[in-house]
Amino acid sequence: MDLIYLDSSVIVELLVGSEERRKEIKSLLAGKKRFTSVISFNEVLYVTLAISAERRYRSRSRNAVRKFVRDCHDIYVTLHENVCQLYSALDLNILPHPKIETLSRLIKKYRLLPRDLIHIATAIENKCTGFMTLDDDFRQISENIDIIVIE
Repeated sequence: MDLIYLDSSVIVELLVGSEERRKEIKSLLAGKKRFTSVISFNEVLYVTLAISAERRYRSRSRNAVRKFVRDCHDIYVTLHENVCQLYSALDLNILPHPKIETLSRLIKKYRLLPRDLIHIATAIENKCTGFMTLDDDFRQISENIDIIVIE
């Protein structure tokens, strides 16, 4: 069975993307065991909050997100519940943080942001066969894992 790691960008797309994109992603996930890292939940919830803040205040800044959480707490709770429901519906297995040695090796080899390094290191350490993302930066990865970039 294929073991597929979902970058948080894919999870966000499943929450707020177009119906066409959601169908495409779901078809690619069919029959695969799904994984993500412990940091994904935070990233997904934060991005949905930032999108909501932008709709309300025309800004995704940290201050706008804070204001949204204060002013629209009921919507914040609903967004949290939606993320929880999606994780459950996807039957996502949550993986622990990778070893610092793996991160150190990868940071020397690839030009990725720290959180992106955590995602790919987590997938590699846990022997995932595929890594699904919307981020082109992962194309540079030349490890024993298939990089699937959703265009």
